Amino acid sequence: MIISGALAALCLSVAWDLQREARARMELRWGVVLAVPLLAGGLIFGLRAARALLSPGTIVAEVAADSGLNVAAAFGYLIIALVFQLTLVALVVTRGVVELRRSSRYDALTGLLNRRAMQAALEEQAQRSRRLGEPFSVLMLDADHFKTVNDVQGHAAGDRALQHLGTVLAAQMRDIDRVGRWGGEEFVVLLPGASLAQAREVAERLRERVQALPLRWQDRAVALTLSAGASQWSEAGDELSALLARADAALYRAKAAGRNRVEAEPAPGTPRVGLVS
Repeated sequence: MIISGALAALCLSVAWDLQREARARMELRWGVVLAVPLLAGGLIFGLRAARALLSPGTIVAEVAADSGLNVAAAFGYLIIALVFQLTLVALVVTRGVVELRRSSRYDALTGLLNRRAMQAALEEQAQRSRRLGEPFSVLMLDADHFKTVNDVQGHAAGDRALQHLGTVLAAQMRDIDRVGRWGGEEFVVLLPGASLAQAREVAERLRERVQALPLRWQDRAVALTLSAGASQWSEAGDELSALLARADAALYRAKAAGRNRVEAEPAPGTPRVGLVS
């Protein structure tokens, strides 16, 4: 009874884990394929344990008897054990593949898209805009005085500050927006469908939110601020590198003007004379 109950619990537990993993990764079909044999095994062992509990004398007599039922049960145990082992292997491999995919797309420290994935998202949006004429804007964000945080509070505090910034930024994004860590303390935001004025509003909201939520570090509040530069994809012949350069130039002006502020490139149609490069 104890063995059957334990096997039933184990089969059902692993089947549940498989379904949860499959649901999280949108691979329900494979989750069902792997979980069904374990569910069946869990049901069989559960019924056997219940029968042993309700009628212990009968089950003892059946086990002691030299019958085909016992042979079939032993064979069933072997099959269930084999399925269980194969399922565990599949689960380990699946998790490994998922983690590999995640590490290739996401920044390990902040959990945001990494530079490679962000570059791919920007290029995909640029292609869509060329094809459909859909506008979009880009924000370049930089944490102000980040070196001071590292020097005064330590590198552990600096890492925690980047995590904090990543969390705050991600919480303000729409489902269609993308935010990534571009490198160091610099972040990039992709705003599909946004005009330059809308992008500036988003940047102001992000700046205000970061300023309003200081980092809690060792029972102290560490003030953090952002500077931001905004640019808009405005022409069918626009290049992504030029778009990013304009956002970076606007960010540079925000830094030069005192930090903790937002600057934008000139509105579309305005001559770009005298821009800081």
